[in-house]
Amino acid sequence: MSTGDLLLGARSLAVSAPGAPGPVDRPSIHGRAGTECLHDATIAVGKSRVDAIAHIDAPLRHWLTSRLQEVEDGLATAVSSPVALADRTGHHLLAAGGKRFRPLVTLLVGASVSPTPPERLLDAAMACELLHLSTLYHDDVIDAASTRRGVPSVNATWGERLAVLAGDRLTALAFASAAAAGSETPGVLAGTYRRLVEGERHETLLLGRLDGGVAAYLDVVDGKTASLLAAAAHVGAAVADATSVRRQAAEAWGRTLGVAFQLADDLLDLTATADDTGKPVGNDLRLGVYTWPVLDAVEGHAGRHLRRVLAAPPPHPADVVEEAIDIVRTSGALERAEATVDRLLARADDHLAVLPDGGARHGLRELARSLVPSGTASAAVPSGAGASDTRSSGVVASGTVPVPEAATVAV
Repeated sequence: MSTGDLLLGARSLAVSAPGAPGPVDRPSIHGRAGTECLHDATIAVGKSRVDAIAHIDAPLRHWLTSRLQEVEDGLATAVSSPVALADRTGHHLLAAGGKRFRPLVTLLVGASVSPTPPERLLDAAMACELLHLSTLYHDDVIDAASTRRGVPSVNATWGERLAVLAGDRLTALAFASAAAAGSETPGVLAGTYRRLVEGERHETLLLGRLDGGVAAYLDVVDGKTASLLAAAAHVGAAVADATSVRRQAAEAWGRTLGVAFQLADDLLDLTATADDTGKPVGNDLRLGVYTWPVLDAVEGHAGRHLRRVLAAPPPHPADVVEEAIDIVRTSGALERAEATVDRLLARADDHLAVLPDGGARHGLRELARSLVPSGTASAAVPSGAGASDTRSSGVVASGTVPVPEAATVAV
């Protein structure tokens, strides 16, 4: 099955980095194996991450918290170096906190297809997180970002040259962990890294362009966001020795959720406040990164007006951003995008149905809902917005989205 066959956002699940716990007895998936109480394991992993899996039944949750802490400890060991500068740059963002959502997906998928996932599942989870972390170092150099996760970025602290080298080192460490995980992990992550680079390159070429269309947008999203989430799910299934059908279903779930995740994040960029997102409203639009709602509005009755407002090259001043957002809001694009997010979540559920029924599969479904909540834009869309453009988005009306590589995606 091709990448395009599996396709069809949001960008992050903020999870605090755990503190350094003492040793814990490792529980089994289906019951308690140690003497430690669940509360202690919860503290070890960090409150916000446990909140993300609070809906999972206690034995599985206990197993997850234990394994997530092992992943955290393994990451800290992997990035350590006797060379002081390499050690400091390697630990910099790891210590600042971050997601760990991809390792969680790898572990949950592995647990869903096997009652006793192998130890190599930890290596696969670490590989996905290390690869993700390396892209953040490189992204911050490309974007000249001064902060990341609430701390000065590596490039702002040590300069671009050392930041690139630090990111390269994390990439190498990711593939070392992938090799230790075995199975399909090295090949899957190699292909994923290619897609990450392609997505970044494609986004750069589309910067400031309103003529790219939704298909080009989806290609960027697949590369930059969905591909690594798809890989995290795929390697979890592969290392746990799932059938080919279940591996493909897990990957399709991750890819579909990744697009929904990014689309929901794009909606927030146009509807949330700076206090909600930690960045100015319409920041992507200001920089000339035109996302699905903007591209959808361009194709409607307000397209000519929107093109005229955004005619100057980015970055756009605040008054232009405000006017452009008003046009998008009244075009109905936000409601159409929100409807598409809901369809994507339903499609993701269809892929999950291929995995064995049980607590882990239920956990994956609920995790998707916590990551991409329904009704992303409705609370922020003014009453009556969209009434002036009642056309139905091609995405919502037809159920498919044209994607490069001669594929269509059911939503």
